[in-house]
Amino acid sequence: FPYTTLFRSYFMKNSYSLFKDNKEYIIAYAQNLSGVYSMNKEAQNILLDYIVINGNDNDIYLQLSGIYLKIGEKKKAEDTYRLMSY
Repeated sequence: FPYTTLFRSYFMKNSYSLFKDNKEYIIAYAQNLSGVYSMNKEAQNILLDYIVINGNDNDIYLQLSGIYLKIGEKKKAEDTYRLMSY
């Protein structure tokens, strides 16, 4: 298990430049950074970069909102959640 997590982290970090426009990759990478390594700021930056480059996306906003909530930034979490369109 530890080797699998380490390999996945290495692969994701080194392939970021290739897949930075792939939403599923970005979500998985942000979840990995935040959930496994508690690198919440880095995960936020990756999600925000995706939004800047690709425009609004509900799935990205939902992930970003979850990270804000996880680190105790309730207001930011609510504001980000409100950006989602239904």
